[in-house]
Amino acid sequence: MREHGVIERVMLVYDECARRIESNLDVPPEVLPAATRLVRAFVHEYHEKTEEDLFPRCEESLLHPDLIRVLRDQHGVGRRMTTFIEANAGSTTSAKKDDRRRLAAALRSFGRMYRPHVAREDTVLFPSLRQILRADELDALGAQLLVRENALFGVGGAGRKLVEVSQLESSLGIADLMRATPAEFQ
Repeated sequence: MREHGVIERVMLVYDECARRIESNLDVPPEVLPAATRLVRAFVHEYHEKTEEDLFPRCEESLLHPDLIRVLRDQHGVGRRMTTFIEANAGSTTSAKKDDRRRLAAALRSFGRMYRPHVAREDTVLFPSLRQILRADELDALGAQLLVRENALFGVGGAGRKLVEVSQLESSLGIADLMRATPAEFQ
């Protein structure tokens, strides 16, 4: 859940960058490159690889094979989208309106794909793992994942990734949760 929370918060950063690009507002120049580095390292190279290690076990058990196929395909699409966003992150200040439009569209598309993706994992796939893994296997898996996280990011690495995304939110002025509360209903 913590990992999906970090991913959701990066998507909020992407949404705000897209909004600013579409409105011809400034995006702090360091924000989008830092966000895409976070997506590359945390989402693609860590989180998705971890999930992909679980997929064969689910497939062997015939557990949601169509869903797993789509999730795996979306991981590949997400990596290609990140490559595009990385290559075009400088377009936030480009004079070429078309470059800015394509970048904003990619940022929006990332969230449109990953929000339902994460929701299906949280509500369908992960709860179903309890059908194929015993309690001791789930515990061992959790320990294995923590070792992987620590190897990639150091002890408490996911917490540091959360700090990184919090700093990006602050740079964009979207860190205050109260801003998301509709004023007309307060």
